[in-house]
Amino acid sequence: MPGNAFVLSVVAPLAAAALRLAFPAEAHASAELVWVLAFVPLFLCTRHLAWRGALYGLGWSALVVLLTAGALAVRDGHALDAARAGGVILVLAGCALGAGIQADWWRRSAADRAGLVLEPGAGGVEPEWIPDRTALEYILSRQVALARRGAALTVALVEVEELHERAALAGPDAAAQAIQGLVTWLVRQSRAMDVVGLYDPETVLVVLPRTDLRGGHRFAQRLLEDVGSLPAPWDGRIPLDIGLAGHDDAVEEPADLLARCRRALEAARGLKGSAAVLYHGNPAVELVDSGMVILEPDGRLREIRRTV
Repeated sequence: MPGNAFVLSVVAPLAAAALRLAFPAEAHASAELVWVLAFVPLFLCTRHLAWRGALYGLGWSALVVLLTAGALAVRDGHALDAARAGGVILVLAGCALGAGIQADWWRRSAADRAGLVLEPGAGGVEPEWIPDRTALEYILSRQVALARRGAALTVALVEVEELHERAALAGPDAAAQAIQGLVTWLVRQSRAMDVVGLYDPETVLVVLPRTDLRGGHRFAQRLLEDVGSLPAPWDGRIPLDIGLAGHDDAVEEPADLLARCRRALEAARGLKGSAAVLYHGNPAVELVDSGMVILEPDGRLREIRRTV
């Protein structure tokens, strides 16, 4: 669970408790509306941890509500108002149940969409057969959570080089045909655990679980070679730009990993001519394989050349 989401989940119910304690003893029942802040952990924890998060969020919020009710009873010299505290907790439980059901539905939906593959012999792939951007972001968030526990993870952004310029010369359908050829190869050649989807209409996102940057480099080289040999909807071949980045301890959220990929993709575009660039985010990891093009965090670009 990202650090900022965790902090908000902890602080929001405490802020509600502080506001509730600030009301005088004769405050109207509407004072309990401050507990809307206790919904924050219910939704944030559920988003990142599914049903387990819903239970964590409910448990934390309910505990704060009970402790606050006890503090009010001691401060004002009356018995614990169990009915009012119970009512608040009941509302929180209902929200936790709804959030958990929604998260579970979304997880199943994203998993189903990610698992769709072409039938053997199919001639192409339509965009709806693979995850869209929303589903990809959800899947990537789950994979980053696994990577924080030690699993290797590499992500790649892939584009057809100068797609608009080539499509303008070859006709309006050329761009769609080129993207179709790229996605078809990726869906057919990727492992069962890999995830391929359209991050936007012209950019393909590939999530490679249990793969370090060296494995990502081998994947990119095979992609450049195989897709480059496919028939193109224009004269010549289909050149690609690929930006890759691997998870390390400095990556806090999926957006950090995607930002690294974008920087590597921009560098690949600048090389002009079917290139894959690796973002070197972890200096403790040596990238020395021949043919690697590496982007350092300071913007320097270097290539590992074969030596004898």
